[in-house]
Amino acid sequence: MRLFSFALLTNILLLGCTSQPELSGSSANEDNYITVATAQNNLAVGMTAPEVAAILGAPTIISSDDHNQEIWIYDKTTTERTSSRGTTWLFALLAGSNQKQETETSSQKTLTIIVHFDQNKTIDDIAYHSTSF
Repeated sequence: MRLFSFALLTNILLLGCTSQPELSGSSANEDNYITVATAQNNLAVGMTAPEVAAILGAPTIISSDDHNQEIWIYDKTTTERTSSRGTTWLFALLAGSNQKQETETSSQKTLTIIVHFDQNKTIDDIAYHSTSF
């Protein structure tokens, strides 16, 4: 009976000391958030510049190639942070304290979309490059 009471008390103490992760959001503006899937599913060769702008918004850079054809470059970077807070259960069990422990991790993603237009101002070629670290 004593062993059962000790096991029950230990389980109650351990259950009260678990940690739950919390998301703290992203630095990306949701209205301006572009993904590779968004570009691949919505852009197509032959689309006009106003159609591209309606889908992706204003480009980061507008340039031209050797043949004086317009190039639009979209360069987006997002940072995601995740926080985790919890009680150090071993310390709480041994010292009777309710000390909180917090850890934070972050990751960055970059996306570059290059849209080439032809002499008729329609999409001639689309290129994508993404990284995650």
